[in-house]
Amino acid sequence: MRIAVTGSIATDHLMTFPGKFVDQLMPDKLDKVALSFLVDTLVIRRGGVAANIAFGLGCLGLRPLLVGTVGSDFSDYREWLEQHGVETSGVRESEHQHTARFVGTTDVDMNQIASFYPGAMTEDRNIDVGELAGQVDLVLIGASDPDAMQAFTKQCVASRIPCAADTSWQLARLDGEQVRSLMAGADYLFCNEY
Repeated sequence: MRIAVTGSIATDHLMTFPGKFVDQLMPDKLDKVALSFLVDTLVIRRGGVAANIAFGLGCLGLRPLLVGTVGSDFSDYREWLEQHGVETSGVRESEHQHTARFVGTTDVDMNQIASFYPGAMTEDRNIDVGELAGQVDLVLIGASDPDAMQAFTKQCVASRIPCAADTSWQLARLDGEQVRSLMAGADYLFCNEY
């Protein structure tokens, strides 16, 4: 089975706070939150929903096609993915933006405060996955630019390419109609606890 995987392609900056976030919050000042955490560790990893899924599929020997947009800072990551069985010919390079970044801090109770800079991922809406008709058996529509997720679903339906919807981290950003549209066009739906 030939699978194209869309979604975020990012670099993850992961930090660990040795205390509890709740101990830092002042209940009478929640209208003016200004917090800074001195962290113990910083780990920088290759990440992103689509890249992580494609990596896993590549390690299983499926040779998935990764589809998305990155910045000019992606060359080492591209090489590493190719070495792990991921085809990256579907990855386009932005002329103006950096590859997406996830910055997250986790406390001792496993609570997390995070930010995500979409960067080049916002250009995913310029990709037409309908062009993959006849080349892939399934398009996985992972968390990405919400407009791109909607467009990919419509393109798959119009081109009769089976697709799987994985709202993942974007569920909080999509409104009810967007979620219904994504699910209605999907042959498969992946959900998480959130």
